[in-house]
Amino acid sequence: MSRNDKLQWSDLDPSAKGWIIGLGAYEILEKLIVWHFIYHTPRSKTRGSKWLWFGLSFINFFGPLAYAVWGRKK
Repeated sequence: MSRNDKLQWSDLDPSAKGWIIGLGAYEILEKLIVWHFIYHTPRSKTRGSKWLWFGLSFINFFGPLAYAVWGRKK
């Protein structure tokens, strides 16, 4: 493989494909769960703007984790 060749899906071994699919599914599920909580949590129990947390939730898996740790009031 030369430097200019791009790695194709068919070049990956089954284990790598499984990890990619599994982590992708985890990230989608994590976003759906955090969006549910952002929508259903009362404004009085959320730190900051719900729109801010919705936007931050798009930052890979760190955004939803940040909402879970810092976004909700105790």
